[in-house]
Amino acid sequence: MDNLYIWVLKIRHCGDEDDVFLFATEEQAELYARDYFRDRTTYVEDFDDKDIEEFEYFCVENEIGYFTIECHSDPLSHRRTA
Repeated sequence: MDNLYIWVLKIRHCGDEDDVFLFATEEQAELYARDYFRDRTTYVEDFDDKDIEEFEYFCVENEIGYFTIECHSDPLSHRRTA
């Protein structure tokens, strides 16, 4: 996929406004989602021992917040050179 796509993380801690972040890879977006909630909650549970779907479910079930990670075409990919 290289530079043709960007990964969009839309995330919200319960009670807050949505935040939106852009990443070059899906792995970067997933890592940031874990760090985002780790920094905003008092849960001592290890967020890293869950796959991303389990982690998403855990956040919703425990009213920590929610997030989505989506792949989109990079509108600037035509401007980049190899």
